[in-house]
Amino acid sequence: MVTRKKILNGFSLLEACIVMLIVAIFVAVMANVIPQKAKKKVSSEAHGRFECYYKNGTLYQQSFTGNLGSGEKTAVESGGTSTRCKFQPPFYAKYIIMDAVGGGAGGGTSVGGGEGGFVSSFYTSISKSYMIEPGRGGAVNNNGEPTLIKSGESTLLTANGGKSKSSLDNTTVDDILSCVVTEYATDSYYDCKTSPRCEIVDGKVRVSFCRTKDNYKTVDLTYKAYDSSGTLIKNNPRYIVNSLYTKKKEGTQNVWLYHDISLFSDYSDATNPVYQAHWEPKVNDIWTPSLYTLEITMDVDVNEASPASESKSNLERYIESMKYTSPISTVHPGQGGAANTAGTAGAAIILW
Repeated sequence: MVTRKKILNGFSLLEACIVMLIVAIFVAVMANVIPQKAKKKVSSEAHGRFECYYKNGTLYQQSFTGNLGSGEKTAVESGGTSTRCKFQPPFYAKYIIMDAVGGGAGGGTSVGGGEGGFVSSFYTSISKSYMIEPGRGGAVNNNGEPTLIKSGESTLLTANGGKSKSSLDNTTVDDILSCVVTEYATDSYYDCKTSPRCEIVDGKVRVSFCRTKDNYKTVDLTYKAYDSSGTLIKNNPRYIVNSLYTKKKEGTQNVWLYHDISLFSDYSDATNPVYQAHWEPKVNDIWTPSLYTLEITMDVDVNEASPASESKSNLERYIESMKYTSPISTVHPGQGGAANTAGTAGAAIILW
């Protein structure tokens, strides 16, 4: 008789206990890991806002988190002597948006000053701290200062100050939009058969013209000059900006005419009241000869006798559109001043 042996497959009690022990260890470890991941995810979704601005000459900074509608305003430094704010991005912020406006320009005698320039930029590298330097508003007849945002020694963002252009004295070569020769001598003695031209090169106005019929000459004109005390020289026709012969084109606010005095290269008595009253260079005039006239168009985008409310900065408009509840909305950052009024200081807002 053949006896069959029954074979059974399965785990022994000892093996089952070992498996259960291993599973228990994994469960114990995961019990701490899972809640931490969930908590970190919630934190990373938080948003906030940082503001840096001047109020009554004192620099303030403040942070808002959560609903962005409440936050504590803190003077950067007691006594109002500080000129920069410090922003340290939260560790959980994935990106930041920087919005800045330069200081508004002061208004002139009959015109309002220009608003500060507005710049907005997006960043994803946010581990370093940032220093913010809001530009001061310009005094009457003065440009506003730029607002700077720096990381270490590097300037990440610059918002230019507003421009005050109530007179030619407040401008620089950088404010020239175009320079053209509108008329020139056509007498046969001066006509060298080459058209004159004007261009802006290396901070100067460069003019090429027929000095004689055989001499096509290129010269650099000095836009403006100052004496040893730093005072603008206004009575010398050798410089484009002068009160004697640089005149605003009739019917315009930003176009100025300059008359060449190259035929009077040795002329030096520009302060003589007789010449000031009667001498004006004109093309093809044998008594007051001039070889060309320049028409210089300046960047003078200002508001005639405007109230300050008409020269709001783009940052202020942005704040209004977002309906932020913050003291920054009461200081009108980067606003150009009305006539005979200073502009307001610049500011910066950082969102994350």
